[in-house]
Amino acid sequence: MSDPAHVVTGDSGDHVSLVQEALVVLDEARIAPEEIAGRLYGKSTAAAVLSYKKKRGIINRAYQTVADNIVGKMTIRSLDDEISAKELQRSRSLLAFKVPEQPLGLIISQSHPFPNRWATQVEQAHKTLLKKKPSPAGPPAVAVRQLQALIRSAGPNGLLLFAVGHGIAKSDFSASGGFDLAERTVLRIGGVGSSRDPKTFANVFYDEKPPPNATIKFSEKEIDERTRPAGSDRRLKNFALFQTLSQTFRETKPLIVLLTCRVGLSRDFLQKVSDIWQSPILAYDDFITYEADVRDNRILLRVRAILDRDKGKFGTPNPGTNTTFAETMIPISIRDMSLFFPR
Repeated sequence: MSDPAHVVTGDSGDHVSLVQEALVVLDEARIAPEEIAGRLYGKSTAAAVLSYKKKRGIINRAYQTVADNIVGKMTIRSLDDEISAKELQRSRSLLAFKVPEQPLGLIISQSHPFPNRWATQVEQAHKTLLKKKPSPAGPPAVAVRQLQALIRSAGPNGLLLFAVGHGIAKSDFSASGGFDLAERTVLRIGGVGSSRDPKTFANVFYDEKPPPNATIKFSEKEIDERTRPAGSDRRLKNFALFQTLSQTFRETKPLIVLLTCRVGLSRDFLQKVSDIWQSPILAYDDFITYEADVRDNRILLRVRAILDRDKGKFGTPNPGTNTTFAETMIPISIRDMSLFFPR
């Protein structure tokens, strides 16, 4: 904070509110309700600041001999240090009593401006519960490590909302399908028949043996290990990474939301993923799209995450998911949402 930015009587705003909250926590200061409600640096706030500074001897000796009621750099630093120390003490107390940390929700967002803006809106609306994080990127090994860090940061039973890529579904063959855990198909998880697709990072059925009465007796993984056909080295390496990633999911058991198109129809595939990760998965049976409020073909204002069939319905008598709620929430349509629990 620069000297001209000192907080003085008559100021108002979020910065004043933060000062007031700190004074109440640290000194049990009595600040007039109307000043707190209006985020106003009024008489009672100024008096609380003066009292705080007197108790701690906060005086700028270069030009002062006594404390004043202005919040400057020295006061801000003192408030920050004390609040940080108090939070650290609370954390140690929680650890001593073995109180678990509160789970966190993470929105893993791609860089495209529409989903990226939507993720920002959701984060701003649910600041204490949800944090926006960029999509993992780079080679698979690097992207997996980045995703593992995100999973762990969400904590046990946290929330991971993936808004990063595409969903693939075939309703007539529900063990097939796919979804992305990172943009640009860096970490595409696939179902039956996906191993030969160069965009597939890992096929969740890769190590599953065929039924006893099947002509082929070996899993795809065993065939790759025995015969080493073209692409087998990449598949084997990626599947080892997938197993490492799966272990991280099993350790924390987050709720996984796949904000991608139609993958909820691939029911056997998603049930397999839920079983491997021991985590519940929420997916959509319909196409997901983002509708943006753009003016002059360039100014991106608000973005809504909606079902594709509701495009253009905002403000109509039957908007479906295309309402203002879609600017800060996932689309809510029970008939189009599928939930999978681990067995």
